[in-house]
Amino acid sequence: MKGGIMMEYYNINKKYLALSLSYLGLKYMAFDKEDGSKIYSFQDTEQFRDTLTELTNLKNKVKITNGF
Repeated sequence: MKGGIMMEYYNINKKYLALSLSYLGLKYMAFDKEDGSKIYSFQDTEQFRDTLTELTNLKNKVKITNGF
């Protein structure tokens, strides 16, 4: 809890997405799952959601431009 308010978290399974969000300044915590894979947990804030949306939009734009 921070300041009496419980934080909500958004979990991501994709390493490169988590690293991209981290490069843009968002902090995450990494946890090991039972199957040995990792999960990346971000504080679910408006800034996080906006950044995730913009990054996804950029991915889709580049994907279309490059024909992938």
